Amino acid sequence: TVPKRHWSDFSGLAQFLKQSSASGSGKSELFRARVIYRWVVGHIKYKDLDTDSFPVRPAWQSPHGSYFNDGLSPQQTLVRRFTDCEGFALLYEALSREMGLQVMFISGFAGLNGVTGYHAWNAVQIDGQWEMVDVTWGAHPEQRERWFLTPKSKFLTSHVPDKEFLNTDCYSKLRLSPATLGSLKMQLHRQR
Repeated sequence: TVPKRHWSDFSGLAQFLKQSSASGSGKSELFRARVIYRWVVGHIKYKDLDTDSFPVRPAWQSPHGSYFNDGLSPQQTLVRRFTDCEGFALLYEALSREMGLQVMFISGFAGLNGVTGYHAWNAVQIDGQWEMVDVTWGAHPEQRERWFLTPKSKFLTSHVPDKEFLNTDCYSKLRLSPATLGSLKMQLHRQR
């Protein structure tokens, strides 16, 4: 029910989503995380991007600390209506933060339908627990429900985080070592 005038305006979209979830069931973290997921997967399409062709300036900084050029900023993703996995994860992260959720941008190695490679996804905290979300893969209509709050044990069969994420709250309880990550990546590569 987001008015079309907000579809390509990050501030307007974030404000509308915030206001629409300010009462009743909208106050729950699960509801807010779900609203953002459903809007993004329903309105943004996947496309490989040649990020070298975008302006080289730190136009936007993700809360996770990395600079991204204009082409991957949440605003540009909304204007363009397509992005790659980083753009999807950055948009989900930015909207979630606007909605008062704790969220992480995560990168690593993933495989789906016989294709493996670098990928980005999110973890969002709901009722004190970190849950896994992949808005990129959720943008495929036949996969939509599979990639929202996927159990971590199942998520690891297709998504292996870079080792820099091992000490985060999201993955630390799983006690994954760099050797385990390497093994998971090899298994994933062989399965595909």
